[in-house]
Amino acid sequence: MSRAEEHGSDAFLAEVRALDDALDVLEDVPGELTPPPGLRDAILAAASPVGRFERFADRLAAMLDVTRERAVSLLDAIPDLPWQPAHLPGSATCWVDGGPATDGAIRGFVRYPAATPFPEHRHLGRETVLFLSGGATMSDGAECRPGDVHVMPAGSRHSFETHPGPDLLYFVVVFDGVDMGGGMVLKPES
Repeated sequence: MSRAEEHGSDAFLAEVRALDDALDVLEDVPGELTPPPGLRDAILAAASPVGRFERFADRLAAMLDVTRERAVSLLDAIPDLPWQPAHLPGSATCWVDGGPATDGAIRGFVRYPAATPFPEHRHLGRETVLFLSGGATMSDGAECRPGDVHVMPAGSRHSFETHPGPDLLYFVVVFDGVDMGGGMVLKPES
């Protein structure tokens, strides 16, 4: 008695017969299957991180006060940036130089774990965020997704919850700093 017969389910037996039929068809295929020319290169090009965030280049260039070419270069470099662990568990940052309009500001990329709350904090100056990957729900209910720009005025307070899925990746320009509470204040480098 076969294992399928021991199981006794008609649905199970039907699935086994269908799989047997499919295997018979595959056995009848002559020779080796050869992918079309260029398929490997097309797959590798599609998997490349280069250009993945290019659609955000104009917004990043305006926020950072740099050329579009510099913005594209930064976006293409995201996987290879010198990420540093940040003050909240699982988070990382990479601060970058900007143009004259961002002098005296904290500016750079932030990576924050998916499905994780970010604690309430107060903005000492204006903060502008460009969402690149993942998403978040702000404490005021605003939904932020890739491509969204969120501006918080000086003195504003909020928290957020990152969405499940990919980690949250965003670019931020913060003037004057952020009061994280408990005596922790993040300030631009002098």
